[in-house]
Amino acid sequence: MSSAFSKFYLIQFIVLILVVVACSPKENEFIDKQKFNDNWEFVIQNKRNLDNGFIGRTFNDLDWEKVQIPHSPRIESLIVNDQWQGICWYRKSFELPSRMRGKKLYLKFEGAMNVADVWVNGVKKKQHSGGYLPFVVDFSDEALWDEENIVIVRLDNRDNPITGPKPLKNLDFNTYGGIYRNVWLIAKSPLHITDPILANKKASGGVFISYPKVSEREAVIRVQTHVVNEAVKAEKFNVKNTLYRNGEAIISIIKDGCNLQFNEDTEFITEFHVEKPALWSPQFPNLYLLETTLLKDGVVVDKEETKIGIKRIEFRGQELFLNGKKTFLRGVNRHQEYPFIGYALSDKAQYRDAKKIKDAGFDYVRLSHYPHSRSFMDACDELGIVTVDAILGWQYYNNDSLFQKHVFQTARDLIRRDRNHASVLAWEVSLNESGMPNTFIDSLHHIAHEEYPGDQCFSAGWKEYGYDIYLQARQHRLNHYNKALKKPYIVSEYGDWEYYAMNAGLNQDSWENLLRADRSSRQLRTSGEKRLIQQAKNIQEAHNDNFNTPACADGYWIMFDYNRGYAKDLEASGIMDIFRLPKPAYYFYQSQRDAKNQFGGPMVYIASNWNEKSNTNICIYSNCDEIELFLNGSSFGKKQPLSDRISKNLNHPPFLFKLEKFIPGELKAIGYIGGENVAEHIVKTPEEIKDLAIEIDENGKNVSIEDVVFVYVRLLDRNKTVVPINGDKIEVIVDGAASIQNREPIKIEAGIATALIKTNHQGGVLKIKAIYGDFVAEKNIIIK
Repeated sequence: MSSAFSKFYLIQFIVLILVVVACSPKENEFIDKQKFNDNWEFVIQNKRNLDNGFIGRTFNDLDWEKVQIPHSPRIESLIVNDQWQGICWYRKSFELPSRMRGKKLYLKFEGAMNVADVWVNGVKKKQHSGGYLPFVVDFSDEALWDEENIVIVRLDNRDNPITGPKPLKNLDFNTYGGIYRNVWLIAKSPLHITDPILANKKASGGVFISYPKVSEREAVIRVQTHVVNEAVKAEKFNVKNTLYRNGEAIISIIKDGCNLQFNEDTEFITEFHVEKPALWSPQFPNLYLLETTLLKDGVVVDKEETKIGIKRIEFRGQELFLNGKKTFLRGVNRHQEYPFIGYALSDKAQYRDAKKIKDAGFDYVRLSHYPHSRSFMDACDELGIVTVDAILGWQYYNNDSLFQKHVFQTARDLIRRDRNHASVLAWEVSLNESGMPNTFIDSLHHIAHEEYPGDQCFSAGWKEYGYDIYLQARQHRLNHYNKALKKPYIVSEYGDWEYYAMNAGLNQDSWENLLRADRSSRQLRTSGEKRLIQQAKNIQEAHNDNFNTPACADGYWIMFDYNRGYAKDLEASGIMDIFRLPKPAYYFYQSQRDAKNQFGGPMVYIASNWNEKSNTNICIYSNCDEIELFLNGSSFGKKQPLSDRISKNLNHPPFLFKLEKFIPGELKAIGYIGGENVAEHIVKTPEEIKDLAIEIDENGKNVSIEDVVFVYVRLLDRNKTVVPINGDKIEVIVDGAASIQNREPIKIEAGIATALIKTNHQGGVLKIKAIYGDFVAEKNIIIK
């Protein structure tokens, strides 16, 4: 090829590239949003270090502890009835990159307990009350460009009559402390899409997406974008919304000719018509990505991305219809704490909790009794878990107008934060188990509908009066049930208190020889087979009983064991322990999900350890049509599920096999559907320990930097059966990119010891070693 031809083709290629670039919107560093979690300093205030000088730029904080966010002020014991309360301080020095010069600058705190005062470069910028919802600090005017900036946060998590709830010494859960959720540094153009919390406008702020029409044939998506112009002059711009499905743009609409004067703000409305939309449901949690951009002279100056799910909720009388299909939601309640670190979970730990809830057979979770993290909400959207989203409240009401004003604002902020989440069914704008005047309830119900206009907003509360949906716990129902009730009804809690307090169980006639500890649903994983099976039977009976009501959903109390402010023991009614290890009741719920469900499939579980203390009446949980049980290869025949008083309403009742006596060896259960072997489970009598096995509880999310994750050490016999030893100490050593968070020596519980590890922000090789007597196990992973 001649030199002339080469130059010709090179010129043509350059022209083509220029044309492509010219036709594409320019993203000229229009927005910066970055996690602001690393390199904080921390101190607890005491009599020796009162806050004199803490906010000064020259204050010497070299003796403060270096921490990363999320952070808890104190590593707590496994059992916490005296959680730390007081005043603590956080400081962070940082430099701003030159690309942020001329931008609006914000710090966004997702959660800090409980009253937060924030200074930037010595100027007090914010006081925020309430530890469960986000707040935003605008520090544009205080930013320094030729020297370090300093942000200082003072937190006070002592009992507070304005924020509630009741004092910790009487509280049924802990509130913990610290900056325990993410912090973000955000830089935006003076012309930008607002933050809904900072904007503080009714049914406005940020990007608000609603669905005026939804069917399998077509969906109408209404996008409301709140834009403010804080430039020094009037601005002309376009608002562009693009809808993506699986990474592919399916529709894009530009609203051009938009104008805003200096310091003016307004909402811009766009409507999409989507043919044959992929609807969101617990079975098919289809998500879209909506990209909203502001363009000025062809340059993108701001952008927000929102994951959305298209769905329609309808109540026909008391029946729930989701996307036109009658739906019952089997669910559970959740508290968000982890052992030792309180509320300071990583985003991935939040996801793992959600996945455990889904894997257990649940399609619904009640967020008890406060707003849970945004990352948990994201996981519920992704996994198909319907939520009832709650403000903080438990057995506490205050007539003080400041308290009422605070509650009203939390209701608004909750909806503004979570209104675009596909998972939300209803807003629990109610103070749980608290005496509330009707006028107070009226205000909260009105706020919910004011913040989310249209027919897809449903308020919910524990009082029958006022709310769209009545939430009633089973222990209350059995004494105060209104059979004439016509509004939608959810069993908010069941299976725990009525058996613990012996005021509502329906099988009490068979309990006369059971001690309270034996009959309760509050059973640690170390409580032994008999008590754990009793917990599962209580749950089975209570869940079965819920179908005698018009409930469209029910929520067992509770998913994970947890700590309480007033109690000297764990609240152990969870179907998983505080370390997220399952009890037999976990598998009962798994069996209630249909075998064809994509999130489960056919399953069989033998509820027995099969040792000399085991009951020879073998209960088996399964979603199969028939079960065949074998002992050491000998069949006891096939059986169909029970249809007794405490099973007849269940989706999949248990199976029962009565064996004459205990014979050591192997129990094997085979599940059949349509005569075909589709699932099996084997239990072997435990023998002597022969080995240790280390497992990292990644559960759908690989462990990474700035993460917290459980490490399980199992004691195994020659058959790889867990040997159920209790109480012995075991040594777990980590070296490298993580540290152990356990405060006390690690002990074995039912054959499994658990360490909670926290990875650093640097990554690298993590070496884990477990030692029990002469047995040693090792595991190495790369953290990145």
